[in-house]
Amino acid sequence: MPVYVADSFLDGLERLDPEARTRAKATAFEVQSRPDHPSLRLHRIEGTNEPFWSARVDADLRIVLWKRGDVTALCWVDRHDPAYAWAHRHRFVVNPETHATQLVATERVVEQVTDVVRRTETRGPALFAAYGDAYLTALGVPPPLLPAVRDADEATFLDRVADHLPAEAQERLLALAAGEVVPVPETPKPRDGDDLAPFGTGDARRHFHLIEAHATKALERALGEPWSRWSIFLHPDQRDVVDRTFDGPARLRGGAGTGKTVVALHRAVRLAREGRGPVLLTTYSRTLAERLAPMLDLLLDDDDPARAHLDVRHLHRYATETWTGEASPRLDVLTTADRKRDLARAAVADAGGDPEAEAPLLLAEWERVVDPHGLTTLEAYLAADRRGRGEPLAPDARRRVWTQVEALRARLAADDVHTFPGLCHALADRFDAAADANGAAGRPFAHVVADETQDFGPAELRLLRALAPAGPDDLFVTGDPGQRIYAGASSLLQAGIDVRGRAHVLRVNYRTSEQIRRYAERLLPSGGGETDDGARRPHVVSTFRGPDPDVVVRPTVSSERDAAADWLRRRLQEGYRPEDVAIFVRTNALLQQRARPVVRACGLEAADLARAGGATPKRIAVGTLHRAKGLEFKVVLVLAAEAGELPNAKALAAETANGTPEVGLQRERNLLHVGVTRARERLLVTAAGERTPLLRDA
Repeated sequence: MPVYVADSFLDGLERLDPEARTRAKATAFEVQSRPDHPSLRLHRIEGTNEPFWSARVDADLRIVLWKRGDVTALCWVDRHDPAYAWAHRHRFVVNPETHATQLVATERVVEQVTDVVRRTETRGPALFAAYGDAYLTALGVPPPLLPAVRDADEATFLDRVADHLPAEAQERLLALAAGEVVPVPETPKPRDGDDLAPFGTGDARRHFHLIEAHATKALERALGEPWSRWSIFLHPDQRDVVDRTFDGPARLRGGAGTGKTVVALHRAVRLAREGRGPVLLTTYSRTLAERLAPMLDLLLDDDDPARAHLDVRHLHRYATETWTGEASPRLDVLTTADRKRDLARAAVADAGGDPEAEAPLLLAEWERVVDPHGLTTLEAYLAADRRGRGEPLAPDARRRVWTQVEALRARLAADDVHTFPGLCHALADRFDAAADANGAAGRPFAHVVADETQDFGPAELRLLRALAPAGPDDLFVTGDPGQRIYAGASSLLQAGIDVRGRAHVLRVNYRTSEQIRRYAERLLPSGGGETDDGARRPHVVSTFRGPDPDVVVRPTVSSERDAAADWLRRRLQEGYRPEDVAIFVRTNALLQQRARPVVRACGLEAADLARAGGATPKRIAVGTLHRAKGLEFKVVLVLAAEAGELPNAKALAAETANGTPEVGLQRERNLLHVGVTRARERLLVTAAGERTPLLRDA
């Protein structure tokens, strides 16, 4: 018997306390596996024209089912009376243009919404009055809601109408209101007499997710926490990217919360299941890489043969372990700023220069030009493109720097010290040589899926290209320049990764409310800025709305901490759990000075995201903004967002010394953007004294 899980059921499930949620899940499993079991006490809900049925969870909890023939959909879960009231307020309709089944409000509710819109005295210009009914219906607007949509201005649309529309209609209408050209989606017409066809169309698949017979584990995963929900069920645009076969490298772009990591996970699993060879799923961030493995547990059973074909590691770990062999001693990799500075000064002295005056330039040229691009000769350095590096260097100056570079290399070799870019280039050379001798067998993987590649430099991109032989589905990369917090912009094409004609963009944000998304976008230049190829960042809309972010500025650190603690206590009183919350700050010092005192003021314990495992139940996650990458929480606090702390003065000074102050400022903007986009429902940003200039436009 086909069983569908509706988005509305998942929404209802998330509202329940953990114990009630567990009982509701058990009943959902019963509906799927034994739909006629007496314990369900199924009976038709009277007073509605829809085939809604009630399934008993316990003395007061009910699941609302839609049943027609052999088809069942889990629609809602709540206490007895609210569950029945929900059934009386909703009905199913088939959109005449998209042919998709839509769960919408009843005529009475629609009339009330339309009446409220028309009676609003301070209405502005109607947003959609210029568009015909057929076009609006084709965008997913249910016909009964057309009058309310046509009459609504921006405020009444967002406050009164949008929540009654299916998500696809919300997305398209918001894009239309933003001035985008929104084409009519192509939807195949269902076959006559095919009762299941409306559930199988593109728009319906957004809301009704088929659970195959006996797929109990899939249902259990689907009924988990919010991340589990949208990592199991894909938007049709996401599914298209997952399933498509590309004839070469492909790229996926999208803003924060659009599901790039979800697509990367599903695509890696799909390729591993096809069994055409080993698959590497990788990323730049160690924190995100540590989360990818448990995320895969949502998609792969323990005994799934695909596990044997899938390797999940962040790229620098892969490089070090492959270079030495996992059983070998750990490599000494140059990472700390103090050690780099000391080595640069020593190298300048070795070359007969002035360490104090010349070491900053040597270190900047080494880290921004020589090491990332793998330059090994003076001729290559003289020819290197230094655009974006500030002041140009004359040939004589480059020759002087190159003498110091050779001295630095000699010191690194003498101490057996490596750099991550150097390891990446060395491994790429090894694999290229092996491929020259053995063809495709010289590459370690058949497919590579790389997430968050906006932070990869030229060396990392070159290694990605060297890991798999050229061919169909060889390399799939995701990224968002607005979340670049490590490296500067790098060219895929210069690294041998040509994605022209094989690029896709995700435009729907699933993680954050529309209010938080808009706030975050304003942190970026001109409301979003440009992508690496010079194109405008794509317009994105969120699938749900919530309260506006709260911004609190207090005159002192102590008053800021008090305000943050008071705000957090109110969220906990509203029903949010400690594990739903994260606090982010710019530096480790601020963790001790701001974040942890706020947690203690609420009588709770902190879970440090820098440690293995990170957040745990009944503890509030705390970490730097760098640790926020790849995470999601219902409630987020970003503390100490003030002048002097953000942007970080030390980071800006380092980039200024490198000749790239604008790169440092943009990276600080991106860090703040990453932090606030971790919030799903509630966001607080605080400052002591003068708030950061990065917030002036937000």
